[in-house]
Formats: sequence, C-alpha cells, structure tokens
Amino acid sequence: MSLSREGRAGNPTPPDSRAQVTLHSVNALQTPASMGPVPTPNHEDLARYLEQNDALTKPWLLLQLRLSRLKEEKDSLGADEYLRRVQDAHEDLMRLGTFWRGREAELFGRG
Repeated sequence: MSLSREGRAGNPTPPDSRAQVTLHSVNALQTPASMGPVPTPNHEDLARYLEQNDALTKPWLLLQLRLSRLKEEKDSLGADEYLRRVQDAHEDLMRLGTFWRGREAELFGRG
C-alpha cells in the first residue's frame, strides 16, 4: 500500500485514506537498521552532563541519575533489594508532587 501526497502530514487527508495514513505513521516510527538502538548513558556520564549543565539542583534529574545507577546495579542486587530500591525511588518521585507550579519558567525554561 503506498501513501499518496495527500496522506502525508501537513496536507489535507481524504477520508478514504485513513489506512494509508496509519501505515505511514507506523513506518515513520521505524528507524533504519544501520542506526541501531540509542545507547543509554551510564550514571557517571549522566552525572557529568548534569554537573556541566548546572542541573544538579533539579530533583527530577537527580532521580533520573539514581534510576540510571540502579539500572546498572540490577544484576548485582537480589530481587527483593532491587524492588525495594525501585519502590523508594517511586515514593520520592511522588513526593516531588507539584512543587513546580508557578515556577515553570524558572525550573523548566531558559531564563
């Protein structure tokens, strides 16, 4: 099934070409085999990046760093210990709550 120009994003889509648009959308998500998966940085690289970008004060990024380290340690931990640490991280994430409301520009924007 080929996709006509009308079915591409940004152009009007005729009502009878829904299947073609869906096929195009699925194909757009696929990456060439030569590219392979995107590597995940290890916790040391992530820590260095956060430090260089003055992001060590952002609690959601520190939690990401913690999860990165936990992912690396998974094989050396028992199942119960790993689960406990994931649950602890989840509880900390939930405690972050909506601390950012009213501070969006300060915390998430460049300013």
